[in-house]
Amino acid sequence: MLDFVNNGDVVLYFRKEGCGPCKKMAPIVEDICNANGVLLVYNEFEFNKQEFTDWNVQGIPTIIKLRDGEETGRLVGLHRVPEIDSLIKGD
Repeated sequence: MLDFVNNGDVVLYFRKEGCGPCKKMAPIVEDICNANGVLLVYNEFEFNKQEFTDWNVQGIPTIIKLRDGEETGRLVGLHRVPEIDSLIKGD
């Protein structure tokens, strides 16, 4: 597993090359994370298959919000900006 997930707020973004919804949501997730000082970690299926298994990712895109190493929320599939914003901010 990733070593730095135990430090503060982290968003894990699981995606796959060629996934339309993954590409569409990526800049939104980036903007929200940057605006809120949240570390964003991309996980590409082609390069990190074990991470997908370790985090029980069963669909893409998947966004997992962590606080001090504990999962506080998860979104799977294409979502609207308010839902993504709420997950990342922890509302």
